[in-house]
Parts: sequence; C-alpha cells; structure tokens
Amino acid sequence: ICAMRDSGYDGPLTVATDADPEPYSPVLTSYYVGGRIPRDQCFPWSDLDVASMIDDMRSNEHIESIDVEAHEVKLANGQCLGYSKLLIATGAQPIAPGFPASHSYKPHVLRTMQDAERLRGALIARPHVHVLVSGTSMVGLKALEACLDREADATLLGRSGHIMRATAHPLVAERFEQLLVDRGVTLRLSQTVVDVEESADCPECSVCFDNGDVEQFDEIILAQGVKPNLSFVAPGSIEMHKGVVV
Repeated sequence: ICAMRDSGYDGPLTVATDADPEPYSPVLTSYYVGGRIPRDQCFPWSDLDVASMIDDMRSNEHIESIDVEAHEVKLANGQCLGYSKLLIATGAQPIAPGFPASHSYKPHVLRTMQDAERLRGALIARPHVHVLVSGTSMVGLKALEACLDREADATLLGRSGHIMRATAHPLVAERFEQLLVDRGVTLRLSQTVVDVEESADCPECSVCFDNGDVEQFDEIILAQGVKPNLSFVAPGSIEMHKGVVV
C-alpha cells in the first residue's frame, strides 16, 4: 500500500483481509517473545496513517474465491468486490511435514501476533521451561533465540546434519552450532520425532526420537516451513507453481 501511494498511484484502493486492520511485522514477533522489545514495537507502521491511503478497508473478512473472468473477489459473507487489478498478498501458514500429531497438546508456531502471545506466555509461565524447537532454518533459530532470552532449557531438532542447510555453508553452520552449544543448547541434528505422548496427570510431553531416545519437554515449537494461503484460488484459474507465478 505504501509503495503504491509513494510511487504515485492515486486511484481507488480496496483492501480485504481476514486479519486485524493494524499491520504488524512478523519478523519482529520473536524479539517480543524473548523480551527484547515491547509489543508496540512490532507495529512499525503505527506512525503512518495507513487508513488514509485506503478507500475501502474490509478487515476480519474471509476471502472465499476469486472470479478472474468477472474481475471479482467473493467474501465469505456473500459480498463481491470488483477490481481492475488484483494483488494477492495473503501470506502463508506453518506446516509440520512428518511431525506426529498429538491428541491433546497443541505445539507452538511463530507466525502471527497471536502465536507470539501464546509462546511468550508459555515461556514466562515458569522458569527454565524445557523446550524442543523442531526446525533449523531462520524461523526456528529466531524462536530458539527467544527461548534463550527467557532462560529456557532448549533443544534444537533438525533432519539435516547442519543447521540452515539451504542457506549456510557447512563451515558457517558448524560455527553457529558451536555458538549454540556454548549457550547451552542441546543439538539433535540428523534426527526426527516418531511419536509424541501426553499424560493426563503430567503437563509434560514425552517425545520419542528415531534413534530410540525418549525425552520430556514442557513445550514444543514447530518451525518446519510454510505453505501459501491460496485455498481461495480455483485450480487452473491462475498460474501456480508452489505459489502465484508472477
């Protein structure tokens, strides 16, 4: 929105979103979880009058479908919004491929402000909480950093032999791994989880690893990737390849 207005577009602009109208930065939420910044600093656009840039704001509205022939976006409430140009910027949601689902425990993710609030509450509820972070890319490492900032007892789990497999040279990854070990992190690399069990009389989760180890954790954080929020796009209506092709 800011880029469109700054570049000179002064035509009508309609925004439809299933989120709250005040925009926040997901990148900053881990620093809020860890106590490095207050909550209001997750809203870097609060000084801008974003509402004045938008002619029609539809917040907390679920998008049901897009009719690319009629140039219309259909909302779940039955309303249709016409457009001449459409920008799809619906974000993504966390996925956990291969991680066993549990019946009663809901693992943490770190994507939305609501996710951050829940994780923050869990980390400050009791001292030295024992946390398993599954995922060794940047989101997993940022979640791990927040846990360390809250003095949690943290274990980092990854399928690969090194952290940041897709983005870091092995020598760089090894250096980061040593820094994590120096901070007290337990590394479980080249491992996966085969089962997660909960007990009615015990708040901890019993996690079974593929090497036969069983360990108790107070909380589990999943950071194993995301998928685009594109369920409202009908197959074949827009060119897709893991996302919208542009």
